[in-house]
Amino acid sequence: MYVGVDYYPEHWPEERWRIDIALMREAGFNIVRLAEFTWYRLEPSEGQYELQWLEQVVDLFEENDIAVVLGTPTAVVPLWAARKYPEIMSTDRDGHRTEYGVRKDTCYNSRVFNLMSDRIVERLTAHLGEHRNVVGWQVDNEFAGPKCYCVHCLSAFQHWLQEKYGSVVALNEAWGLHFWSHNINDWEEVRFPNALWSNNPGQHLDHCRFHSDVNVRYQRRQVETIRKNSPGRFVTHNFMGFAPELDYFDLAEDLDFVSWDNYPNFGDVRGTIRSDGDLDLEPRIRASAAADLMRGAKARSFWIMEQTAGPTGWGEFGRNVWPSELRNIAFQQVAHGCDGMLWFRWRTSTAGREQYWHGLLGHDGEPGRRYQEARTTALELTGACSGIVDSDVLAEVAIVFDYDSRWAFEAQPAYSGCDYVQSVLRYYEGFYRRGINVHFISSRAEFSKYRVVVASHLYVLPDETASRLNEFVKTGGVLLADCRTGVKDETSLCHARTLPGLLADSLGIRIDEYESLEDSFIYDVRATRGHKTYSAGLYSDWIRCEDATSLYRYTTPHVGDFAVLTINRYGDGRAFYLGTIIREDAFYDELAARLLTAARLPVPKVLPNGVQVRTRCTAAHLYTFYVNHLNREVEVDLAHGRDIITDEAVGGTASLGPLGVVIVENERNGEGDDDDE
Repeated sequence: MYVGVDYYPEHWPEERWRIDIALMREAGFNIVRLAEFTWYRLEPSEGQYELQWLEQVVDLFEENDIAVVLGTPTAVVPLWAARKYPEIMSTDRDGHRTEYGVRKDTCYNSRVFNLMSDRIVERLTAHLGEHRNVVGWQVDNEFAGPKCYCVHCLSAFQHWLQEKYGSVVALNEAWGLHFWSHNINDWEEVRFPNALWSNNPGQHLDHCRFHSDVNVRYQRRQVETIRKNSPGRFVTHNFMGFAPELDYFDLAEDLDFVSWDNYPNFGDVRGTIRSDGDLDLEPRIRASAAADLMRGAKARSFWIMEQTAGPTGWGEFGRNVWPSELRNIAFQQVAHGCDGMLWFRWRTSTAGREQYWHGLLGHDGEPGRRYQEARTTALELTGACSGIVDSDVLAEVAIVFDYDSRWAFEAQPAYSGCDYVQSVLRYYEGFYRRGINVHFISSRAEFSKYRVVVASHLYVLPDETASRLNEFVKTGGVLLADCRTGVKDETSLCHARTLPGLLADSLGIRIDEYESLEDSFIYDVRATRGHKTYSAGLYSDWIRCEDATSLYRYTTPHVGDFAVLTINRYGDGRAFYLGTIIREDAFYDELAARLLTAARLPVPKVLPNGVQVRTRCTAAHLYTFYVNHLNREVEVDLAHGRDIITDEAVGGTASLGPLGVVIVENERNGEGDDDDE
């Protein structure tokens, strides 16, 4: 297992390099990332290359048995380039060229920028691509934006649409441009979408797809160069969890594996602390889900290329990591399939915008508490946990994560409070609280690999996808669909069908009417059998059961005839539909149990608050991770086996210490599938 840090030797005097490397070696680190922001140091003026200093650094790490991941430095263009070729800078929606001074501010459709980028990547990879100590490459840094609105991008967008639709007539039909008499006569009349609340929904969706494809294409140029000049080394990129700008399933295709940047304590600079003084669990659950999405993007183990090492922030910084928290965060990610982990950063920068983005070492460069905790964690991961590398995270439950639907909701959220990611996480948390492994999959994935598929807010539902979901249920699968599923086709036109459209076959329901609810307006719902009650808000489908059976109904009189949660037998499977948003977490715990039961899967008990359970496995062994995210002891029921961290026998009821971790190893019983995810 690779464990290390992101290091910026160009920020420090050369005489400091050996001191830093000695401390890293003492800490048990075996990997560093270098060079992703060094374009100027590598090419201080056009065509003048200075690569020997970086080779010297790579050599020093080789002397100390610490491998190197090199980043291509294209995320920050040098100032000399922006001055000489101003057209490489991105342009905002109002036509203003981005002023130089931050990062990720160039146009990927600029011919000049692409030539400059190709040139520096070619030089760097040709010089160091076959160095013995270079084990892999990170392409650029955190692809996302900006969306550029320059003339080059407009021309590229028009060409992209022409390739997609073939004719102006087809584009007019796909976008529904007869509305408001917006029809176009030739491709040059195509413009960028207007502001979100006034643009054409199909135009917005295609522009999001176009922007994602531009990034994928730009990454591919670099990947091809790296593979040519640096054979046998891995190629990855550092994704950003639930970032909305790019389709990560597409971006992952050209990579060997996905990496991502995990900062669970980033955001509110006041910190993520509950009123009782303990850690807020929501960021940990979101980090768990993000890890599953990152693993799902490539359907294999992933790396953390940047992991929180201290207080973070640019203008203001947030709370510090608590004692044992660095270790806790690390093991959570390993539980989800992380096989390589680097803390960001080694030493806190004394210059620039990220002076407050703290590293393992402070501004003074002295090894303190965070360094010591990272050392302990690294030695555990590279020692006791080394056998976990390349093990599988098997799951029989999948959640569809659909970027088309997410982008379509940007233009038309449909109801106040609509949040695509949160809609997915409601169901994820129900499985999380029962310790169930979950895979995130694309709507293009093969559903038959799973026993349960959750398709939440699948707003954009092409007929082909609906047919595959129906077939999944018919052949024995369990499906859950919910609000606004099946509203639109792949061009963001509304289907001219009664909801839920083609999924009516498997769901057995009909939705003639629906409504958005004010924040303060609540419907009461009650189980059709028993006395369980919950509260519903934000949105309501008025569901009529045709073949389906109602499991919950509204009790508010004027909607009392309509179902809330339904189940339908279709072929050999079952299909559930939830037509509102329930406020109580307990409902989603119950719903997870219903789905597991319908799929004839075991239904674990809801875990103690703050405890996370996940499993990884090899052909011979099962590893069960128990992670306590609270800063106090929690009682848990451990599987019987060996704790690989302490090498002690464990099992039964035990106390898990504050922010503590136990990994229980036992032999597999032969069940499950050892194939790739």
